[in-house]
Amino acid sequence: MRPTNNALRDYRLAFALTLTDYRTAASATFRHLSETSQIPEQTLRAYAKGTHHPDLPRVFKLAPALGTTPIALLVAVSDRVHRANGHEPSPNALHAVLLHGGLSLDQLGAFDA
Repeated sequence: MRPTNNALRDYRLAFALTLTDYRTAASATFRHLSETSQIPEQTLRAYAKGTHHPDLPRVFKLAPALGTTPIALLVAVSDRVHRANGHEPSPNALHAVLLHGGLSLDQLGAFDA
């Protein structure tokens, strides 16, 4: 199944909002996150704008810098995508990873069928 443009757009926006929440809670600047995660500051700003989202290796670098775990970060993004689309959040961590990979909520439903 190919990811849809809307699914990627929605996911990037959800990731941006979740990143902002975690960054604010951690009182972390982009510079601090960059130094801690070894992800360029410009790249972090692109994530925060919703123009890009990190690949999984970068999620593993970014999450500890935000004071969380990679799966907790992905589940938080997944919850936001579900709620924004009128669905109950999924407690399934695999669903969070599949959404990160670009599947839409409809495709995710077909995945479980």
